[in-house]
Amino acid sequence: MAATTFGDLWRKVSLQASAVPPMLVRSYVQDAYQDATGGRRFSWMRRWYQPTTVASRTLAVVATQGSATLTGAFVASDLNRQVRATNQGVPYTIVAIDAGYTEATLDQAWAGTGGSLTVTISSAFLFLPENFDGCRTLSNLVVQQAMPWWYTSEQLDRWDPNRLWADSTARIIAARGVWTGGGTMDGRQVYEWWPYPSATAVYQMSYYAKLEPTDDDRLQGQFATRAEVLETGALAKCALYPGTAERKNPYFNLQLAQMLEKAFQESLQQISVRDEDTSPAEEYNRVDWRWVQGIVPMDTHLLRSTDASLGDYWGGGSGVGYGY
Repeated sequence: MAATTFGDLWRKVSLQASAVPPMLVRSYVQDAYQDATGGRRFSWMRRWYQPTTVASRTLAVVATQGSATLTGAFVASDLNRQVRATNQGVPYTIVAIDAGYTEATLDQAWAGTGGSLTVTISSAFLFLPENFDGCRTLSNLVVQQAMPWWYTSEQLDRWDPNRLWADSTARIIAARGVWTGGGTMDGRQVYEWWPYPSATAVYQMSYYAKLEPTDDDRLQGQFATRAEVLETGALAKCALYPGTAERKNPYFNLQLAQMLEKAFQESLQQISVRDEDTSPAEEYNRVDWRWVQGIVPMDTHLLRSTDASLGDYWGGGSGVGYGY
């Protein structure tokens, strides 16, 4: 009987390698799945997400130099947004707000001058879903253009170190890595919008998800009809398990393990080819990036030597679009 869920699959493997502890068999099936998907981008790993930015606003606060606490009239939607008193460098992030919405905790201590300040709260960072494992496409729905996603914040530090450039919507995102600043987003992948958007806007992203299947999850994509591929991968691992001193594993066989692993890898290659035939994945290569990358200041000397604004370079003024 063909396995339809991960639970069905590991129980079927357990029948063939009965001396291997059931929970170890279960982990072997999970490992086989991770081996299959870790270095490949299958179509059933794609997910859709609509990131949003909220219009920036100003707020009167009281800050203390060396303290991570700001006092002011915050709102619930300020959580995980960014704040800074002047357009000087990367902003702080609000990682917690008290029940009365009068105190906000920042990801790091306030380094600037303390006292009564007027700050700007904006959507400068993009926190990705927990299962995010790589961007596939990203679009700015306001100007109807594809957006680059492969830049880093270190590159922004060279182009625009004080993050002075601004517009109603962002034109690229730049990777900052894994968030370690605390709060509800700890451990998430975080990107930086650039330029920092000042208006409410919706973007569209497709990404590859990290999948950690549970017993009740149905097999997806090509594995739904070819569960024996994962079965082979799990059995290869079972054949590497010698058992314990009290209970040997009769399935233990290094030559068998090598043979099964070879069959597993060959089958994965077949599945990859078939998946690409039915659902092509290389969208990146189909985008004429000449129409997109023109927004990136590869040489800021030009900008510094003219009176033109950022909007002039985009064509028609701030917020109009990429315009060439």
